[in-house]
Amino acid sequence: SGLTACAMLEQTGDIKEGETVLITAAAGGAGHFAVQFAKLAGCTVIGTCGSEEKVKALEALGCDHVINYKSQDVAAEIKRLAPNGLDAVLEGVGGKMLQTALDNLTPEGRLLQIGYISEYPHNPDAATESSKNDVVASELF
Repeated sequence: SGLTACAMLEQTGDIKEGETVLITAAAGGAGHFAVQFAKLAGCTVIGTCGSEEKVKALEALGCDHVINYKSQDVAAEIKRLAPNGLDAVLEGVGGKMLQTALDNLTPEGRLLQIGYISEYPHNPDAATESSKNDVVASELF
C-alpha cells in the first residue's frame, strides 16, 4: 500500500509543493499513506472517507480537509475547498466518486486510478455505480 501510494503520487503523478490533491478512500490501505506523502510534498490534501472515526484519523494524519461522503455532498465540498480545481487525484473508489474527481480536475490535472471498489463485480450495486461516470473503469487496467 505504501509503495503504491508513493509511486503513484511521486512518480506517476509528479505532485509538487502547493498543489491540491484529492485522495479518495483516504483512510484505506493506500489512502492513509498517500495523505502523508502528499503532505510531505507540501500539497493541500483533501481526503474522502465514510465515517466520523475515519474523519478523526485523517485529521490526525494531517489531512487539510476531510469529506465524509456519507454525510456531505462530495462535489459541493470539492468545489468549495478547491475552487480552481484539483491538480491530482489518487482515486480508488470508481462510480460517482470517479466522475466527481474527473469533473473537478484542472486542465492539466492528473488522475491516478488505483482501483474502483464500488464497481467490483461482488458489489450488488456495481452496474448502478458504473453508470454514474463517463468512464468504463474496468477498461482502465
